[in-house]
Amino acid sequence: MKMLFICLGLMSFSVAGDTQFSQLDDYLQTLHDNNKLMFSVTVNQKGKVIYDKHLGIASQIPKREINKDTQFRIGSVTKTFTAAIIMQLVEAKKLSLDTPLSTFYKQIKHADKITVAHLLSHRSGIANFTDDASFSRYMYFPQSTEQMLKIIEGMESLFVPGSKHQYSNSNYVLLGFIIERLTQRSYAKVLEQQITKPLLMNRTEYGQAINIDNNQARSFHYSGFWSTLPESNMTVPHGAGAIISTSKELTHFFEALFKGKLLSLSYVKQMTALNDNYGYGLYSFPYHDKQFIGHNGRIDGFISVAAYQPEDEIAIALLANGVNYAFNDVVIAILDSVYNKGLVLPNFNRQSKTYSEKELQKLVGHYVSNTLPLDIKVYIENGQLYAQATNQRALPLDGYEDLVFKFDLAGITIKFEHLDDDSVKFLLIQGGGQHLFVRD
Repeated sequence: MKMLFICLGLMSFSVAGDTQFSQLDDYLQTLHDNNKLMFSVTVNQKGKVIYDKHLGIASQIPKREINKDTQFRIGSVTKTFTAAIIMQLVEAKKLSLDTPLSTFYKQIKHADKITVAHLLSHRSGIANFTDDASFSRYMYFPQSTEQMLKIIEGMESLFVPGSKHQYSNSNYVLLGFIIERLTQRSYAKVLEQQITKPLLMNRTEYGQAINIDNNQARSFHYSGFWSTLPESNMTVPHGAGAIISTSKELTHFFEALFKGKLLSLSYVKQMTALNDNYGYGLYSFPYHDKQFIGHNGRIDGFISVAAYQPEDEIAIALLANGVNYAFNDVVIAILDSVYNKGLVLPNFNRQSKTYSEKELQKLVGHYVSNTLPLDIKVYIENGQLYAQATNQRALPLDGYEDLVFKFDLAGITIKFEHLDDDSVKFLLIQGGGQHLFVRD
């Protein structure tokens, strides 16, 4: 999963003041009060916390509130930690970026042609095991190293190693196992000795079964009420997604990484050398004329993002265990506050409206835009209005007054306008951008 962040236009930098963060407080409180988000967020500038907020429940039974020390599963943000440890081994001359995978696991297809660098940059060609239909059958149960290797061994090779980029969790599970093979220690122990202990991060560790008594959050799904989701067994994601942490400690980790406290800066530079927008456990998030470098993650119902802006020395970490809103829009709102831009509170009081099929039929058609390189098909199925963009899945639209329709999980608002000459157009609003579509 990759975040967009995208906002257009240039901007100057100024750290938000109390008033602007007050608006952010109101924004996040509104989301929480309307069952849209449960989360922990921290923003640092130059090593100092400039914003910190936590709202929601970590557990229903027993009921526990999220606080600054609550641990969340961070999913694929783990990959940045794994990449950093691999680069530490490279710097220590215990491993080379050119070392072939066959040095460790000859049984993987094309292992002699796949290098450590290919694994780090998702250019190995090894298919993603979490995309396989069998994944749901074992994700909740303990898997040994041998079992996971057997699963990955069975994955097909999708392309010649090094020829293209394609994200695959298989790469980072293998990197986690390589760390264990080289060090003769568990990934958990290496993480502690190489990263968390030196940085005094006592709330960041390899996750186990969620322990509420140790202030660890469960994840939730909202369908009229928050319900607890089942938890993956952390032997499965391993070096691809098994770490738990807090928002405060994640900002500290990213600052330390980019300041050369874990690796020499020349090795950090190699991690951030992007090809197809991905380096080694890091990729770029555009925000106005800024570029944040980091990673995001999703596991069970947890969604996370952590990133760093080198020029402004801004680190952000947002961890959520219950999301019923467009996560990317929340990240943009936080950054808008950090960069002292105004915020508009979401309006959840707009009255929903059920339109007749005759009314909806007037909106059906094929729409094109001069500003976005995709077409959108609007159609009706079983009385429900859908919008489907080119090569994307169809989205069910909820109706509101004045021909406004929404798909809240992606933060999409569509405002139709029916003109006198029977032509129709709509404004697509998402992530701070607005694009006009006209029915052809």
